[in-house]
Amino acid sequence: MTPEEIIAQARELDPSFDKKRHPMRVAINFLSRLQRRLVGEWAKLEETSFVEVFTASFPLADFAAGVELLEDEPESGESVAEPLAVTAWHRPLDLWLNNTPEALNMELIRWGDRNRHANDRAAYIRENTLFFTGREEDYNDVDRVELTYTPTPADIATLTEELVLPITAEEVLVCGLAGFFARRSNDQELARARREYILEANDVEAVWLDEIRRKEGATISRTTEAW
Repeated sequence: MTPEEIIAQARELDPSFDKKRHPMRVAINFLSRLQRRLVGEWAKLEETSFVEVFTASFPLADFAAGVELLEDEPESGESVAEPLAVTAWHRPLDLWLNNTPEALNMELIRWGDRNRHANDRAAYIRENTLFFTGREEDYNDVDRVELTYTPTPADIATLTEELVLPITAEEVLVCGLAGFFARRSNDQELARARREYILEANDVEAVWLDEIRRKEGATISRTTEAW
């Protein structure tokens, strides 16, 4: 599923959704924003569907300073690693002890609760840095801590790149983009009333999210109408 496919389908829904009225760059920018928002909703319902793992290895270079949450490798041309772009952290964290085959749960707490866990092994995040409660010696037997998170999608760079959302979100993207086009248009130039496109986009998104919740696998129909 690519941006090119989504934009082409959205343009089929109304003769006014053309490139002159709604340039490709405008469509791509909106799709980037829509994808980020939908990934956030998706992450709330399916924690393991689109995730990456950040690993904090022990012993830490400076226990009191914590661990900066940075990308593994700097992007091309950059000399400094970028901070992790995170939509959602997933709890609990995985605490791996030395020479143990299974991970233990570690709580990811709020910064304001850090003193309540002063004698426990827990973690909290402040200004893109991961800190651990307790004393450094409390972690002498720790090999690593793994944080599972849903990354925030970057802006769409090309028309042919694969979107990170599942194929079941195709109609959500198509109708969402059509609703965006409609909001940029006058009612007089639309084949249907503007509110119909907007309501349809909201309804299709609600159905998609409900199906994720219920996991009943209902089929979302594909748009076939053309002008």
